[in-house]
Amino acid sequence: MSFHNLFISAMLYKARQTNTSNILKIIFNFAQIVRSEANLGLYMTSKKATYTQCDALLRTIIVGNIITRLSLSAFLIWRLRQIRNVHNFGSDKWISIILFSIKIALSIPYFIFQRASTEYVPDVDLVGCFVDSFTPIPYGACGIAVEFLIDIFLSFRLVQILFNANKNAAQVSTNIKSKRSCFGHDIRSA
Repeated sequence: MSFHNLFISAMLYKARQTNTSNILKIIFNFAQIVRSEANLGLYMTSKKATYTQCDALLRTIIVGNIITRLSLSAFLIWRLRQIRNVHNFGSDKWISIILFSIKIALSIPYFIFQRASTEYVPDVDLVGCFVDSFTPIPYGACGIAVEFLIDIFLSFRLVQILFNANKNAAQVSTNIKSKRSCFGHDIRSA
């Protein structure tokens, strides 16, 4: 599915003027492919996996995860930026920059402190990859918390924008002398 979406995003990038959204979609889909392929490689290692193989695959999975999450957050923030709200445009911009910067800052230690190792399983005479997932848990948990903050902020702002748009539409519709239905007929004549 990611290959299909990557192809579609690339075609849309070449055909449209909304390049930022399509670039972020391309990055997201490419990161999904990288993550999935590395995950498959982690499960399909040879019977005697080496530390270098395990560490390279783990780092590739982490890079795919980080890029996927960052591109998704950037896409959502970009969509909010496209809705030009005059009243809060400056504050929205700075809040988005701060939240996105915190998200990037939390991704770096998560990448650095993740550790891979090899583990021998004598029952099946296998050396497999083992991931120490406890080291970066605080950074991962904080990263997820920042993702929730970004989602809450974006949802709150979109609800505000839609509420204001509905209020403006209601004011405009009360100023119209002849109200028409969806079919173009004058409602008062019916």
